[in-house]
Amino acid sequence: MGESLHQIVMSSSGTRCRIYAPVGAHRDLLAYLVRRLLENGANSSFVNQIANERISPEQIARDPFESLPAPAPAPAPAPSPSPSPSPGPGPSPSPSPSPSPGPALAVSAAASTSVIRPPADLFAPDRQNSRGWDLTDPIQLAQIDRERQLFRDHRWTCEAVLGKEFSASKHAGSDSSGADSSGAGSSGAGRAGARSSGARSSGADTGHDESMQWRINPAVSADRIGRVRDASNAQIDAALEIALNHWQAWSRQPISMRTRVLRRAAELLEANAAEFFALCCREAGKTPRLG
Repeated sequence: MGESLHQIVMSSSGTRCRIYAPVGAHRDLLAYLVRRLLENGANSSFVNQIANERISPEQIARDPFESLPAPAPAPAPAPSPSPSPSPGPGPSPSPSPSPSPGPALAVSAAASTSVIRPPADLFAPDRQNSRGWDLTDPIQLAQIDRERQLFRDHRWTCEAVLGKEFSASKHAGSDSSGADSSGAGSSGAGRAGARSSGARSSGADTGHDESMQWRINPAVSADRIGRVRDASNAQIDAALEIALNHWQAWSRQPISMRTRVLRRAAELLEANAAEFFALCCREAGKTPRLG
């Protein structure tokens, strides 16, 4: 691969040049070879075009964004209705305000006017996609870092929570779909899990509770992330029993209800993404890109 460029560099500069060559057994490299043949054999492939003398260097090196079609014009706003003439003396009645488009229409309009859709609009107007973060974009990385700073010195406490405990605790609540935040719904299915993997976390310090163990950032030994109480054998058995007793009831729930619960969980994950980023990076001692 790249033999033509390799020869040009060697003949013009006389410098050392490394050429890429995958190494391995035939059974390991066959699938890789087939994929490369398909990619490089395409007419639009860089490797294919560089050997075509009919294609100029300027065409090969052109900005790919310049070849995209122009975005469609934004739809013109609907004209406001004209006020009716007043039948008699006195002030004229104010015209009724036109209704504003709902969220689904707003997403659809934004997606239809752009050639390259942002991640949230990939499936518009049918549904909204997850936000997505580009960890190669320095602007997004800087934004993530600013938001993570709010939790730079935060300390969490975490413990296992069973279904009955969770539904009776102050953390229980209902969203507009009627499903509680543990994902149990009206049937109580799935109550073995509350928040992350059946664990409840908060920012409160538990003092000198001997049953709680400190978690330390492996990259910064002075950074105490928080304290955790591991689940007991009895709690694990109870959680498995709850899951065994309620999974069928959960499966019988309408898809629309289960969809609302899952989407609500996804919304909460995105809304608290900065805290999750900070926790994952500090707990593993890694950078955002590796954590």
